[in-house]
Formats: sequence, C-alpha cells, structure tokens
Amino acid sequence: MPYELVGSLPYVVRQKQARSRLVIYIEVLNLIKSGIRKPTTIMHKSSLSWICLHKILKSMTEQGLIIEKHNKLHEDKKNRKDKNTNQTYEITKKGKNIVIYLKDRKRMVELSILEIY
Repeated sequence: MPYELVGSLPYVVRQKQARSRLVIYIEVLNLIKSGIRKPTTIMHKSSLSWICLHKILKSMTEQGLIIEKHNKLHEDKKNRKDKNTNQTYEITKKGKNIVIYLKDRKRMVELSILEIY
C-alpha cells in the first residue's frame, strides 16, 4: 500500500487513499501521451504493481485507447526473431479524445465548486 510522510519524521506515515479505476486509467493515458511508453516506466510513474498494470494495459488495448507495439531488438544467425522484444505503447486518437474530454469535465466541476463557495 502506498504511504506518505506526515511531519518531519520518516516513521510517521499515513496510508494514502485508494485510487479509482478511472483515475488510474487517466493517469496511465496521460503518461503514455506525454511520451512515457515502456511498461516498466509506466509502472513506476503510476505506482502500480506489474500484474495490475498489465491488466489495465490489456483492457485499454482492447478498448482501443492505446496500441501495443513490438520492436524487435535483433535477430539471431538463423534469421529468426529473438525472444527479447522491446514492447511499447502509444495512445490512439480515441485515447487522446478521452483525455481531452475528461480534462474539460474536471475543469467544469472545479468551476462549479468555486461558484458554490
């Protein structure tokens, strides 16, 4: 579970709230959109476990929000593909549209909250 420091002492911690699936999806889409495309880097930046990240990436790929790319690193002497591949992800137009739509909705909510107070 993720924790955050409270105060100046490193052993005083407070458990962070769990994120919703929607928040995680938006975060991963924003990371990919910003140029972070390798799964390990996405995992570290979004604070997700490897298994959880793969489930999310698979779901997003099936929904057409991102595409998976396999770039071969090198081939062996017998002209067969090596087992090692460089797997990356790219955001699709549909994924970009969702990011824009959700940013607009977030701004609208923030504005309506300000009007209430």
